[in-house]
Amino acid sequence: MARAENSIISSNYASLLLRMARAYGISEQEALQNTGLGPVHLEGSSTNINGLQFIRLVKNTYSMANNSAMPVHYGLHISIATHGMLGFGLLSSATIGDAFDLALRFYKTIFSILTIDKEVENNTTRFIFDYEVDLQGIEPIVTEGIFSGLLSISRFVMGYPVVPHSLCFQHAKPEHAHLYSEVFDVTPKFKCQNNEIILDQETLNLALPAYDPQTRKMAEQQCEAALQTMEDMYSLPEKIKQLIKSNPRPLPSLTQVAESFNMHPRTLGRRLKNYDTCFKDLLDEVREDLAMKYLADPKMLIDEIAYLLDYQDTTSFYRAFKRWTGASPGQYRPKTAINEQSLKAARS
Repeated sequence: MARAENSIISSNYASLLLRMARAYGISEQEALQNTGLGPVHLEGSSTNINGLQFIRLVKNTYSMANNSAMPVHYGLHISIATHGMLGFGLLSSATIGDAFDLALRFYKTIFSILTIDKEVENNTTRFIFDYEVDLQGIEPIVTEGIFSGLLSISRFVMGYPVVPHSLCFQHAKPEHAHLYSEVFDVTPKFKCQNNEIILDQETLNLALPAYDPQTRKMAEQQCEAALQTMEDMYSLPEKIKQLIKSNPRPLPSLTQVAESFNMHPRTLGRRLKNYDTCFKDLLDEVREDLAMKYLADPKMLIDEIAYLLDYQDTTSFYRAFKRWTGASPGQYRPKTAINEQSLKAARS
């Protein structure tokens, strides 16, 4: 799975959640606890936060709201403007299907922890929702917020509830499930294989009353620019880690990696600052991943692993591994692995 701190979430979603927290009597300080966020981070429609900050904000708010229906209430307050320029592109699309196609192209620019797959089956289309980061147990909350938001916006745009063929959740039926039929005229299914919305072709072909090709084109162009910026900016740490992993013996230096990206080392360092990270931290993450991989090989000595990871001595590797996992390499190593001393004896 990708790291949540390397993903992006539009601050609009966090700002809305913070307003809801206040409505529930939760103070700003309580809602933002351990997120590293302050009001300044949530100002402006063009700012972003990372996925880990959003996850912590959701967990804080949900735990203190003491209301299982909070995700549905959140979805009801999502507006076209909440989605930024993509929202105005959806509003000005020709049909519901056209709006979904636009969303599939650009949703990563505002909520990159999400994945959406489209599957066409006869006269129906399935939109399957999943996540590429560990949501730390809040998948039901986030999914219900997303689905409620889609239902709420479609009702606003069309002027009446747009009832999907099926609305499916992976989690168990919550106590507030009745709200879906009362508010959206839909009866969802629970304990399903996927989180998905299924629409029939007739629904996808429905014309949107606010269709405006000029606005749609302008919104699409701005979404394209945002996507390019995201690809240039937010994928850089992952590209660097993949580069290091592809040629880990020996681990490359900052200068070598910078040369691979046709950058000066100082330029690469400045770019990485935009992600609140640095080359040293990325190298540390790769070392952790490689250490787990090497320890799974029963034929590799811990001394060898320390050497391959460019540690000056085994003690330095032990300290780093303890910092990563809370355990020593020997304690972490699978029980099926050959005993370290036995392996050394066999080689001597």
